[in-house]
Amino acid sequence: HRTPADGRLYVVIRNTLYYVSPEGVATGVGSIAGAGRVSMSDNGRQLCIVAGDVGYTYSQSEGLRQITSPAFPGALTVTYMDGYFIFNNPDKDQRGQFFISGIRDGQIYDAADFATAESHPDNLLRVFADHSELLLFGSETIEVWFNAGHADFPFARAQGSVIEKGLGATWSIAKVDNSVVWLDNEGIVRRLEGSTPLRISTHAIEYEIQRGDWSRASAWSYVQEGHEFYVLTVPAAGTHQTAGTYVFDAATGLWHERKTYRRDYWRAGFYANAYGKHIVADLDRGQL
Repeated sequence: HRTPADGRLYVVIRNTLYYVSPEGVATGVGSIAGAGRVSMSDNGRQLCIVAGDVGYTYSQSEGLRQITSPAFPGALTVTYMDGYFIFNNPDKDQRGQFFISGIRDGQIYDAADFATAESHPDNLLRVFADHSELLLFGSETIEVWFNAGHADFPFARAQGSVIEKGLGATWSIAKVDNSVVWLDNEGIVRRLEGSTPLRISTHAIEYEIQRGDWSRASAWSYVQEGHEFYVLTVPAAGTHQTAGTYVFDAATGLWHERKTYRRDYWRAGFYANAYGKHIVADLDRGQL
């Protein structure tokens, strides 16, 4: 994650949060508990990191601090909008619930600052902010919320804004060409145009995606020489499946595949544009 306010690059590798300097020197700044993939966002003052049951904030002045508020239940994903960190509740009994932090402070929480995406009884998999809208990605639907400025809870659902396409892989969402792209619950790559989930994948790409373990697919995007790319990597769960990396070029509307030598997929699995460089992380070795 690159913090826009000061351009600093932070990464979590194994159980350590690192600051990576423009010269490529990695300095550990604290330990992150848990396992699996983390989600990060920042409010211009604090970096927020969540890893399921635990959450943290980091700033240069305060260092790395675990979120210890009794009203914080942990979180699977985090995004930022209008002064608030926004999370989805990892509790399986609260399947559609999301909640917010205090205004511009990721250490403050209130038990009343919770709401539920309830137009459809599906699981809420990820929260994602885009164009002053809060997108609540469920397993079968997407709800669009906005900041209505209410005193008790600031966010409200936009009327008539339920999108009847879900999220097929939690980490497949990326911003591309001033829009949002994701892998849906049927193995189709879609691009959000207003409230319309346009299909951008082809039958050939969809066939390749569904040969792998596409529920664990992940994606990132970047810009190079005027081309905006959506990079989707699908792992394989066993010998009966095939991994692959499938790339959409928004400038041409065309797809292509990328592979690393002796791999069925491209090992570049995470991305940040920092210090005037395209910086990627190796899926196999945890190195930048």
